[in-house]
Amino acid sequence: MKKGLIAVSLLILMAATTTQAQGGVTFGVGASGGLTYPIVQDDQGNGTVFALRGRWSLGGFGVLEPTLAFTKYGAPDPFEIDGHTSLDLGIDGSKLTMYGLNFVLGATPGAVGLKPVFMGGVGFYKTSNDDTENLQESETKLGFSGGLGLAIGLSPQFELDARGQLHVIPSEGGASKKSVTLLVGININFGGN
Repeated sequence: MKKGLIAVSLLILMAATTTQAQGGVTFGVGASGGLTYPIVQDDQGNGTVFALRGRWSLGGFGVLEPTLAFTKYGAPDPFEIDGHTSLDLGIDGSKLTMYGLNFVLGATPGAVGLKPVFMGGVGFYKTSNDDTENLQESETKLGFSGGLGLAIGLSPQFELDARGQLHVIPSEGGASKKSVTLLVGININFGGN
């Protein structure tokens, strides 16, 4: 796995060097909001997410997106013990702050029209919960994401962006916390030729 990450990092650096030499770098920013759905997590309910991202074009190779996202999960659903006793935990869902880097293939900034996109990323996920703060400290873990989306270039400067991503945060014992985010937003492009 480490060799694969090193190989991808070297490819990105080589592409960035080539793109800078040709003068075709395009920068941009983006913002989006949407919903998050935890997968097999009884301690969280569906919630909301808001993301901010920078965008740096690597020419035809792809786009690097430094990303900051804020998620607020909903309260966990009451559950039953022995099939008949409903138990409400009386706590709100956790807050999740993610900061990381996405690599997006197919989202060339400045191109007008429909653009299907594929993305993968790595980041740090910080989880906290105001209701259980005294019981456990907030923790930050390395996680991964991947997904698909569609960008619609309205003009060279503006594009609409819709994407779905799966986030996986590994934890001790081989388990992991997973969630799916569905986001819609706008990207603003500037710089370059």
